[in-house]
Amino acid sequence: MKRISLAGTVLCLACVIPAISYASHPPDNKEWQYWNEFVFAHEFSERWNMEISLEQNLFNDFRDFDLYNVQVRPFYETGPIAFGLEYRYEREREDGQWATEHRYAAILVLKHEWADWRFKLTTTPEFRDVEGDDNWRWREKIKIAKPVRIGRTEATPWLSEEVFYSFDDEEIGQNRVAVGITKELFWGIEGTPFYLNRTDKEDDGWLSTHVLGTEFALEF
Repeated sequence: MKRISLAGTVLCLACVIPAISYASHPPDNKEWQYWNEFVFAHEFSERWNMEISLEQNLFNDFRDFDLYNVQVRPFYETGPIAFGLEYRYEREREDGQWATEHRYAAILVLKHEWADWRFKLTTTPEFRDVEGDDNWRWREKIKIAKPVRIGRTEATPWLSEEVFYSFDDEEIGQNRVAVGITKELFWGIEGTPFYLNRTDKEDDGWLSTHVLGTEFALEF
């Protein structure tokens, strides 16, 4: 019988943890948004690599350009485990005013493959500085993917869920469920269209945001 690794065991347990942020009633609808991200990745050696990403978001039913950011993430990989750091510079507009956020995070990634299925668990504690307002947040994300082939076309559909815990509020304040498909396009560029449902806890209950998104990744 094939031995199951520690990373695989943790990932399997994470798959069966229910989404507790969807508690007693379905969330109310909020709005539609469009998120786009360009990712540039470079492998320095067998274990060391780095990602730089640029994100741009349209809010208010795709009408307003209200958020953009730049992220830098170095990683060290050993087998199914990866350790990383992240710095994010972000600008977001609310009520006509732009606010600047500096974000610092540590990242732990556990990967496991079973047959053709790929599992990834990402743990991210992060410190956020938004115009001098500091807070800590914990993010936990599980992603499941399976490569498929239809004729000559190869692609990888995937499903993910991410939970956000706020240490200041001492509760889960956000949840994201996403489904998408990743395919190599040309010149080594991978394209990913996706749909994401984001729920945020407000004073009067949970509000739902519908997101249509794209990601373009280039490894060089």
